Amino acid sequence: MPLFFLGAKLKTKFKESTLLLVAAAIYSLRFFMYSAANDVATMLIISTLQALSFPVIHLVCTSMINKQCPDNLKSTGQQVALALYSSLSALVSPMLAGILEQYFDINFALLVIGFIGIASVVLILLYRGRNI
Repeated sequence: MPLFFLGAKLKTKFKESTLLLVAAAIYSLRFFMYSAANDVATMLIISTLQALSFPVIHLVCTSMINKQCPDNLKSTGQQVALALYSSLSALVSPMLAGILEQYFDINFALLVIGFIGIASVVLILLYRGRNI
């Protein structure tokens, strides 16, 4: 919650692409750490990283959509974006993890999800100069 309240200050201090880059890196780090965790207590501690990544991703995406959409399509743009980065990922990630875990093991599935996050970091770096 605190990052939701500090979001406006963070956006004035840092570029949106920088905030998104850091949040994606934290997201990836979280899954890499999950794959190495040996007990529930460690996993609970690692899960606190969600408090750093999710609010920043949400705030930056909201701001970026508002900049890209015309005034008459802002709410539609927000709904489509929310469906893509929240609902769709909530459907695909567990399905992908389940399939990978069935053929390999859960640690491998967590590593794959972490590398998908790294792919996001690479894409953000590639497009960073495009005023996103």
